[in-house]
Amino acid sequence: MAKKRDPQLVRIHMARKQLEKTMGMDEQSYRSLLLRVGGHDSSAKMTPAQRNAVIAEMVRLGFKEAPRK
Repeated sequence: MAKKRDPQLVRIHMARKQLEKTMGMDEQSYRSLLLRVGGHDSSAKMTPAQRNAVIAEMVRLGFKEAPRK
């Protein structure tokens, strides 16, 4: 049976792809953001609170979630 992905991780990865397209966020900038805001260089190592902080920062930088269908 397939393991269900954490919704926070999905949002972070969607935000990363969007910010890469809209503002040119590269791998190094992404990892720096994770470390600066979440305290880890990998979102998988973060607590839910740390992930929420990363998502909030990505929203501040311009991430816009698509409306759910």
